[in-house]
Amino acid sequence: MSGGRGNSVYVELAPLAAHRALLDHLFILVDDGTLTAPGRHRFATPFSEIRYLRRPDDDPPWQASWSRPVAAARPRQRALAGMVVGFRAHAQPSPGALPELGPIGIEGSLDAVVHALDALAADLCPRLGGAPAMAAVSQRTLRRRFDASVGLGPKAWQALHRFRGALLDLARSPASLADTAQARGYADQSHMSADFQRCAGTSPGRFAARSRAEAGGDVGRFFQDPALRQRVHTLVST
Repeated sequence: MSGGRGNSVYVELAPLAAHRALLDHLFILVDDGTLTAPGRHRFATPFSEIRYLRRPDDDPPWQASWSRPVAAARPRQRALAGMVVGFRAHAQPSPGALPELGPIGIEGSLDAVVHALDALAADLCPRLGGAPAMAAVSQRTLRRRFDASVGLGPKAWQALHRFRGALLDLARSPASLADTAQARGYADQSHMSADFQRCAGTSPGRFAARSRAEAGGDVGRFFQDPALRQRVHTLVST
């Protein structure tokens, strides 16, 4: 695995054009325990999460794991020393479908990891898009079906998407906190601050300052393929 000068890297990449209607992004985490140190928060997210994870004593060595959206920030209890790869999806597959997906090879460069994830996404996307359109139903039935399918109620899901949009804006844009709150549909900056405290365990100002300080990683030292470098939209490294 190529890792350049640093020991840890977290990177999010845009999916291929054919997958964008169903997938939000691919992600790769290679860590020696620095980025996932105990006490750091795992942020809330509106997306389902699928991971292929290997621990030293696992049999079979590569296993798929699936989790529902995370409604609030949770402090990490232990650090990770290893690698996690996967993607976040707009729709959730049935957990029962995961055993049908074969393990992917993630040895070698990060370029090879992304190509493996693209191949996995190509296999999974038809399953995600295969659900029939929902017929006209009552609001109560719609809420129940939405919760059963997505893992959150419609309002909670919408709120997490608003939080995530603000999260990305603050990490990538020099816009003020007030402008970000207005652009993302918050009643005011204080409502956005309360949302960040609940979903990220920190204030939007501290998050923005930390993200901009950490996001100076050299994409070129992790990805040799120019097409892959153009797909990177979040990178944190040490």
